[in-house]
Amino acid sequence: MIRDETRRAARVSTAAVVAIALLTALAMTFMMPGEAHALKATGGAKMYRIQLEEKSVDTFLWSSGSEEHYESKIYAEGVSRSFDITGDGKPDVVKVTVEDESSPVSDYRVTVYVNNQRALKIPKDGATVLDAWSWGYEENISCDKGKENFPCYIVKLKNGKLFFSMQNNLYVYKGGKLKNVVNYKQMLGGGERYGDMKTGYVEKISGNNIYVRAEMNSLSLFFMQVQFKCAYKKGTFKPVSTTGELWVRMLRKNGSTPFVKAPTLKTRKAVTVYKNAKCTSKKFTVKKGKKIKLTKVYIKGTAMSVKVKSGGKTGWIKMAKTGKSKDLNNGWPPFKNLPYIFYNWPS
Repeated sequence: MIRDETRRAARVSTAAVVAIALLTALAMTFMMPGEAHALKATGGAKMYRIQLEEKSVDTFLWSSGSEEHYESKIYAEGVSRSFDITGDGKPDVVKVTVEDESSPVSDYRVTVYVNNQRALKIPKDGATVLDAWSWGYEENISCDKGKENFPCYIVKLKNGKLFFSMQNNLYVYKGGKLKNVVNYKQMLGGGERYGDMKTGYVEKISGNNIYVRAEMNSLSLFFMQVQFKCAYKKGTFKPVSTTGELWVRMLRKNGSTPFVKAPTLKTRKAVTVYKNAKCTSKKFTVKKGKKIKLTKVYIKGTAMSVKVKSGGKTGWIKMAKTGKSKDLNNGWPPFKNLPYIFYNWPS
């Protein structure tokens, strides 16, 4: 009998411990929504993602008889409480909110608070274009997948410098505001040269270096991505090289459209290949219907070209700056195997 009572007490005690642990975990979940999570970083650097959690609120619109009509607005929120981003030696509370504006000119409004003081608002008063939320990311306010495509990071370099990274931009805290340090989109030639729908983010970090992944819908290749290593220098970051890695979204026979690194494509027209990245002297021509491998991308200021290999020879091809470029195929990319989501792309 005593042994049975002891066993029963042990089971009750174990159940109580499990229940307390579960309640504690739930409490922590609700007490610290969106707390920053560590990501992989090397060389003494650290990088934390502020996980946004989706929420919704119903706003009363009007009543009709006994019926009341509400508008449901979606927003997301994330918080970090672990880092001294202001430089006063104390951990700061960094809060990010993304709100659904339900407006034809601006789908979302992003606000960042540091210690309950607004440090950044996008779009700014009077703005009609949300710089922090590029086309193609509208649905990604949904955070139920665990890893939203609206990356908010706190970046800490090996030298101790702290930065706040959000879609398209890297910021530093100064004078009560988050000041822009780097615009990742500018790494793609600036403005709408070479294409549109430009976006970018910090993909990884090592020591005092960041690796930026930038993307655009280009005139020559449709959807393309580039990656450049950028080193910290005097408060900002500069690419360590004018050449970077290249990915292109390809159309597979099964209908999938993955990004492929250094892809091999077929030409739709004869493509001129040049001796150097500045494309000043012709080297050879790749005939229509032949394979060509795209290996690297060259970007310096507003100049852009792609390193290629075909028939055992290497060189560089131009990237079209405008839709009227003679390097295009009647306004279309000079390559096959590329998807385009708006129009019927010729086979």
